[in-house]
Amino acid sequence: MKPSIFKAENLKKAFGKNTILNDITLTLDQGEILGIWGLNSSSKTVLIKTLAGILPCDSGLFYLNDKVDGTVHSIDCHSFNHLKAVSGGIISVLGDEQILMNMSVADNIFLGSDRAEKTKPVSFFSIYSRQETDKTAGKLLMKYHCEHINVSAPVYSLSVADRTLLLLLRAAANHARILLVDDCFIEADENERLLIIKVILQLTSEGMACVIASQNIYELFQLTKNILIIKDGELFDQRTYLLDHSSYNVSDFPSEMYPKIHVPHGKKLYQCSDLGYRGLVRNISLTLHEGEIIGIIGASGSGRSLMAKLISGYVKPTTGLVSVNRRTMKIHSVQTARKCGISLISSSQMNNNLAPGMRLDDNVFMGNYSQIAYRYAPYAISSPKRAVHAGSILRNFGIKERIDEPAKQLSNSTQKKVSFARSIVSGSQIILLDEPTAAMDSIGKIQIYNIINSFLLSKKGIILFTSDISEAQNMCDRIIVLKKGEIAEEYNATEISVQELYHIIYS
Repeated sequence: MKPSIFKAENLKKAFGKNTILNDITLTLDQGEILGIWGLNSSSKTVLIKTLAGILPCDSGLFYLNDKVDGTVHSIDCHSFNHLKAVSGGIISVLGDEQILMNMSVADNIFLGSDRAEKTKPVSFFSIYSRQETDKTAGKLLMKYHCEHINVSAPVYSLSVADRTLLLLLRAAANHARILLVDDCFIEADENERLLIIKVILQLTSEGMACVIASQNIYELFQLTKNILIIKDGELFDQRTYLLDHSSYNVSDFPSEMYPKIHVPHGKKLYQCSDLGYRGLVRNISLTLHEGEIIGIIGASGSGRSLMAKLISGYVKPTTGLVSVNRRTMKIHSVQTARKCGISLISSSQMNNNLAPGMRLDDNVFMGNYSQIAYRYAPYAISSPKRAVHAGSILRNFGIKERIDEPAKQLSNSTQKKVSFARSIVSGSQIILLDEPTAAMDSIGKIQIYNIINSFLLSKKGIILFTSDISEAQNMCDRIIVLKKGEIAEEYNATEISVQELYHIIYS
């Protein structure tokens, strides 16, 4: 029997009067994979961040085995922090917030590691050899079947799934003993999902223990049969849960619905021709009208997310012309894109444009005070009036949280809604959505789809970048297929099926 190397006991966590985690207890053995399944807003992410020491608990104990002699150390929750967790071999995989986008793959893999491959000291410092770093990273990529990733490529050029693999390899490079993973299957196609599963299984076969939280129960079952279910901040054993909560039977996971409305298309809002970026995305030409939603789909590495960043000014185009409201524009930055009424809402927290520690009302109005002063002055400028106005906007989006709550305490779904609210306040007419429903349950997705419908009714134009082919086919008017950074095909959504699209993408 493998020894227990980590235990969390009676963990409790509350934000204000809201209990987020209630009496959580779990034990992890060496080489074990423990699955945590729950719907959106069930506190999965909060639990992972608590176990990683990123969020402090209000009460509870942690038990962690010593790396050297196996002695069990008891740590009070008030003393347990991220530094102690990392020093004890606990590594978390949370997404893009842990990655330096402009650094190379190799540098990101070894970020924070005590790697031995150093050159001889120069003066008082030891420096890394670029060649040795890339060589060692290449060996690691080969060991875990990720040879398709270029060690010298900047991380922003990778797909979301490849960035997840990079974080898993970083855990291996740091000799992690316990791996904490939150929704690692976001935006991954079938082949990428299988590779992520393969890497996790290989890491655990080498002795690493893993806690993986996801709302896709079927993918969890491919990793482990040891699955706990979380609801309203409480953990349940599978059998106990299904007996006591028959209405939440995981076999009856709600099917997705697409409440698409058809809106007459108006004037031309956006047009680009031969838009490109350093050969990674090239020859992009498209037109967007009022009330229209265009879907951009493609396999991993096709350039979807990079195309979204290119149109929204996050990366500077190297070729092409852009016209907004029939006026030729040079969009070389996020600021100029916003002035043209173009905004990006992404599955990445970095591009949700939220300040994690700021209040909800400040996040809604952040960066938009000139527009607010023009439309609502002097009322929205004063704090009380601004709070009232923000509360009204947020309620329209179904956000029930208090406006003085910091954004970091919100679920992924609610953060997306706040980002939508910001787009409304800024007056954006052209809205780019990069995986807007990633890591959401069916209820959260329907809420986002209804917000999209309200945008179309108000004569906005939407470009939807998604890996969900069914979402594109059911919610979009036109569908554009990307392959290797170029537009390969374009279809009317009503004239092609999901199966046909799937064949076109992966053939």
